[in-house]
Formats: sequence, C-alpha cells, structure tokens
Amino acid sequence: MPVKPKPPKPGTVDVNTPPRTPADSTPHGSDSLHLSPDPFIRKTPPGTSEPGTSAPRIEMMAESRSVQVHPMPSTSASLSTVDAHSLQHYLIASTIDLPEANTQGFRVFKRRLYADVQGGTVMIGIDAETGLHRARLSGELRPSGPVLDYDALNKHWYPLWDISASADGAAVVTRKSGRVARQSDEDYESALEELPDDAGAMQEHFHMASESMLVKPFTADELTTMRSETRFSYLGNRAGVYDRANNGKYPLRDMVGRPIRIKRLETIVHFEDGGRYTSEQVKPYIKFGAYEHVARLYEEKLQWRLFTEADMRAPGERVLIGQSMVVANRRIARGEAVGVYGGAITPGRLVPFREQTYTTNAGVRYQPGPGHSIPDYLAIVGDTIISRINTHFWYDVTGRPVRQATDGYNVEFVPFNVDAQQWIGKELVTKKFILNAIFATEDIPAGTELRLNYNYSDEDISRLFP
Repeated sequence: MPVKPKPPKPGTVDVNTPPRTPADSTPHGSDSLHLSPDPFIRKTPPGTSEPGTSAPRIEMMAESRSVQVHPMPSTSASLSTVDAHSLQHYLIASTIDLPEANTQGFRVFKRRLYADVQGGTVMIGIDAETGLHRARLSGELRPSGPVLDYDALNKHWYPLWDISASADGAAVVTRKSGRVARQSDEDYESALEELPDDAGAMQEHFHMASESMLVKPFTADELTTMRSETRFSYLGNRAGVYDRANNGKYPLRDMVGRPIRIKRLETIVHFEDGGRYTSEQVKPYIKFGAYEHVARLYEEKLQWRLFTEADMRAPGERVLIGQSMVVANRRIARGEAVGVYGGAITPGRLVPFREQTYTTNAGVRYQPGPGHSIPDYLAIVGDTIISRINTHFWYDVTGRPVRQATDGYNVEFVPFNVDAQQWIGKELVTKKFILNAIFATEDIPAGTELRLNYNYSDEDISRLFP
C-alpha cells in the first residue's frame, strides 16, 4: 500500500497490491521470475495509530476475519513526479557521442553520468536528501529533474511518480501497530556489531527440538548473493517471488543495495500500555558482515511456504491459497524476537501503488515548506521472510475485506530508533531511521502460522480492496 504520512512514532508504512494468484517462490538465480497477483498485506510496527475514516458495513461476524498476506509496506514508484514533458526538458543532444552503458546502466563521459530514458538520454546526478538519481541540466549543481530508477531487465531508466503530487492525496496508505510507543529519553547505545559470528545463534535456546524442521543448507549462489550489493528490483520482489538469500543481507539498505549500517541503537522501547522490549535480542539480527549466520537465525525459527486450503480460518481467506505464509519452524516463546524488517529504504512517496505490497515505515525527513516543515516519510520495501507474514481481516458477505480484525495475532512490531550511516553521493552521512523488530506476543508452537496486525484503517482497506 502506499505510504501515508504519519507521525514519526514507532510504526510502519504498509502497502498492498491487488490479489495475487497461486505462485511459488522463485529459486535463487533463476532468470525467469514467476509473477502472479498476490493479495498480501503488509505489517506496520507498533507505536502509530491511525483512525479509520470510513466504516463499511460488516456483514459477517467477527469469526469471519481472514488473513491477508502482507504486501508490505514497499518503496517503489510508478511514473514520474513530473510528466513526460518535464523529462523531455532534460534530454541531451543526440549528436553527443557517449560510450556504451555499464552494468549499472550508466554511460560515463568526462566523469559525468548519463542514462537512457524513453525518448533519448539525460544527464543524471545524486539527490542530496535521498541519495537517489535525478535528471539534471549541465549547469546545475543540484539536479532538479524527476527521480529515476533503473530497470536492469530492459536496460532502461524510468521516472518515479511522486504519489504526494497526485490528485488523490490519500493515495498513500500507512500500516501501523495499534499500540503506542512512549518516546524514550533518546536512550541509545552503540550497536555491538563486533560480536562473534555465531553470537546470535549461541544465545538461542531451542525448545522442543524434536518439533523443529530441517534447515536447508545455503547454496554457493545464495552465499554470493548475501554478500553482493545489488540494486533493488521491484520485479524480483513481486507477489509470489521470495529469495531466502535476502535474509542474509544487511537489514537496512539503499536502493542500490549498499548497507545503511546501524551505529547506534535505542536500548529500550516502552509502550503506553506498559509493554517493554529491550534491544538485546535485536542485536544478533543487525550484526554487520554475518551473512549466512543471520540468515540461519531466521530459518531456525521461521519457515516460508505456500498457503493452502487447510490453512484457511474463514471463507474469505480462499484468495490466499497459493500465496506466501510464514510458520514457526520450532516453538517460539512469548517475548522472543523472530527478526527485523529488512529491505531497501526509499521515500514513501516514490513507492508506486502497485508495488506497495511489502512496505513499512522507516523514518521521516523534513523538507522546507511555506512557513513550516513538511514531513517526508521513508518506507522500507521488505524482501526477507519477515515481509511475508500475513495479517487478519473481517470480510463482508461477498468475501471482500472491510476491516482489520481486532485479535488473532501472535507477533507484533516493535520500532527501535537507530542512527545509521548512509551514502549520499560520495559522502557517508549519519541519519536517523526506524528499525522494526518483530516479537512474539504468545507462545507459538512449531508449524503454527505467524499473523501480524497492520492496523489498517477502514478507509485504507476500502482503497486497497475496492
């Protein structure tokens, strides 16, 4: 779903996509991705609540709540903030002889970058605030053109549409938790990234090991992918597509695939209802350079598989058959961390509606406005197993979801404030982000599906599932 401006409280921005059809995960390294419309719903970390403005009449009783596979809050973009005419303004003369584009899609000439777009070629530069590429004029110090993204499959750059500039101001949907986090006194601590490689695994206490399912070894190709800085691709993160190697990548990354390395981590998160979580269980999941050791933490606890008819809890969930679901691989204790929401970070306004399946909130930046600052919310497009956790809805008699269910969840978002280093052009700068950890709210037996409350408003649901 589109990311909707929300207070920078612990929460996440979720984005949904149209219902998807049965799809299997694509084996890593496959050239042909099997895509299918997936009705996932993404989760939102606790700490942000948003009242629904519309209240569709509910025809079914509470028991008929159903699960929606989170599409996750995602940061993608569809078209350009500016129309085709704007991009035309930045096209360079066709008489200029440029070298062939490199593997990243850049034509490099006299230390300047050029990109092929529809209709020709433009010069591009780095946006100082987002780190994304924009079209620019030769005399500009700061690029002023539309934000561009690279389609590696078609070897072509395309403009990203700024949702906030659309006629439908409510195009961005925010996923959030129903619990409100109490802001701490900026109680941060240095993230212990130099822990032994197996520190996280050694601290794990396995309950009822006989219940656990086997963890498949990682292939050489998957191990290579974990260590590579690969540009984020919406094509490779569509409904029905899942790559387990992403669990071994650093959880916070930019759209080019570079780690946004956490340097300071909030120690304790307090909720207004008395809930309290510490960062100790989170640290193993943000260990820099741990790759397969971190990936193994996820797969020792969680298993991805396809949703079947036997998994339905209500008739309305039939649409989920053939879609992703996440189950406990062994018994998970109440209060135990199951991971953090990992993926690529980008401005939420640049996440196209159709791509907002796996998006959640990652923080906020403020831009100068007429007499006041304008919040510019960040979204993280999830591509790990955590982003494939389903949620619950109540349905009407036609099988259309009309409201977020009030119960039936066994995990929740816990947002930790972090300071992390991000590349902006050639400069490494420290900025504030939100790291969304997921904790169990009850004991979860092995084989049980995980369900997460995204706290969608009625208006959000009616917009996502018209």
